[in-house]
Amino acid sequence: MNFRFCIPIFFAAPLFAGEMCATLCTTCSANPMDSVCSGIDSLCYCSDVLDSIRQVEIREARAREFAVAKLSKGMDLLCRRKFCSLDLQFCGDSLVKIQTAKTPLRIKSKAHNDSTKIEEPEEPLLTQTKECRNFCRLCPEEKRNDSNCVQIENICGCQAFAEQTERLAQKAKADSLQKLEGWIARNRNIKASADSVLKFQKESGDSLFMVTFATKDFQILDIRKTEISSPKPPQDTVTSRAIVALKESTVSHFDTVGTNGVPQTEMRIFYQGISIEFQTDFDNYEIINPSIGYLARWYFYSNGSFQTGLNSAYTYANLEEERDYYDYNYGNLYSFDVDFEYTYHKISVEIPLLLRLGIPLGSVFDVFVSLDVHVVKPIYSWIDAYGEHFGNHEGTYVWSEESTSSNRAFGWNHWEFMFYFGFGINISRHVSLQGQCLIESAETSNSLGPIDNEGIWRFSMDFAF
Repeated sequence: MNFRFCIPIFFAAPLFAGEMCATLCTTCSANPMDSVCSGIDSLCYCSDVLDSIRQVEIREARAREFAVAKLSKGMDLLCRRKFCSLDLQFCGDSLVKIQTAKTPLRIKSKAHNDSTKIEEPEEPLLTQTKECRNFCRLCPEEKRNDSNCVQIENICGCQAFAEQTERLAQKAKADSLQKLEGWIARNRNIKASADSVLKFQKESGDSLFMVTFATKDFQILDIRKTEISSPKPPQDTVTSRAIVALKESTVSHFDTVGTNGVPQTEMRIFYQGISIEFQTDFDNYEIINPSIGYLARWYFYSNGSFQTGLNSAYTYANLEEERDYYDYNYGNLYSFDVDFEYTYHKISVEIPLLLRLGIPLGSVFDVFVSLDVHVVKPIYSWIDAYGEHFGNHEGTYVWSEESTSSNRAFGWNHWEFMFYFGFGINISRHVSLQGQCLIESAETSNSLGPIDNEGIWRFSMDFAF
């Protein structure tokens, strides 16, 4: 005898017997005294089988109740407009993601055409003066036929106003009850729609689809799959879990890697973040100009962008100058030395207008050249000046010193324009470093003399998200 064929039968027999016992015990639960059912009970231990079935049903009911509650809560929080579309993602029977989606125009148009409700005109409200209200109180129902009351009725319309007041009170009470009933009906409709969505998901076995509701009564207007139908998940075994894990890792790989083997870059065109800049002068006198601010950047192709923003800037400038003068007059020597130190501080607001044109270096880096115009609005400045004078006049030595300081606020007509050219490197669109040289500058009010353009460099670091 070949025992190889007996091994599968040996392992399959308990499973087959368990399924058969579950079916037979459920059938015999209606007539347990039947002789055949008694024999089945002795073989299958039906009390234990039925108890296991009930436990499974209880767990499934609780899981379904939890899923309905979770989906209902998401629908209640996210659906605030007349129409609501939600993208739902499931893993097995569990809801793992819910987010709003754009409602298709065809669904809105169909729902609008199906709506034939005609608004009833509201009843105009009667008004009554304070004097009429006082006169109407003098004429209750039993005195309506009195001649004076008839005259008051003709003038003030007491009965019509009283009937209107009663109708409004009843309407307010009915509206309050209607709101309560509407709230109860809304929650009931949400749960019913959530239950229908879960039934659709369980029957179709799909993991991702979109559903559209009419928010007024949460009627399902449309439900459709948003991915290719996938087979229902296999039984939870070690082998099936390994297959699912392998499939998910393969799908995630192809989601992030292009057909050429290079990871796909983000398709966003707008970024915002923080810009940190530092400007200095390497020539005659030192200028230190740090700034920090907000940036907004738009990409018009993968490596080219336009950037603007708003910076706050501080400027420090220091100038030291020494001058010697000599002269002879009738054989006498006249000489004097002047040492001058000038310190300047300024607070400004800057609006950068930056154009960057780049080329890629692999999938993460790109290098670019930049053209930049800084529109600067000076706000306030203060100046400290110190000078020393040492002279020789016909053998007589003279020394003197002088210091002064001043400060002022700039007027609205004072603007500065700085033109830069530079280059830099961009890292995955999120971090960029660049250096720029000042090529030209201009002022609307030339109160401090021309700006020296030579030797001024600007370095910046941008963080965009």
